Amino acid sequence: MQRISAFSEELKQQARALAKPNEDLIRKRAREIWEEIGRPTGRDEKFWFQAEREFREAEELANESANDVYATKTRLSKRGRRASV
Repeated sequence: MQRISAFSEELKQQARALAKPNEDLIRKRAREIWEEIGRPTGRDEKFWFQAEREFREAEELANESANDVYATKTRLSKRGRRASV
């Protein structure tokens, strides 16, 4: 059980780190989007905002996952206490 808890905590931390971009990560993703679309001119803000939105959505997903892991750990912990009583 402790190994699972440690692993889930590590995954949460990694997800949060990936979901909280710095300006360089946003710039890199915006460039990827720009290249995927065919390098059009005059839409750089659109691609920047799209990259920010993607990272924001990833952060929200990471937070939801962390909450799900916490709820599961809590349920399992309660089951273990009932079983040992």
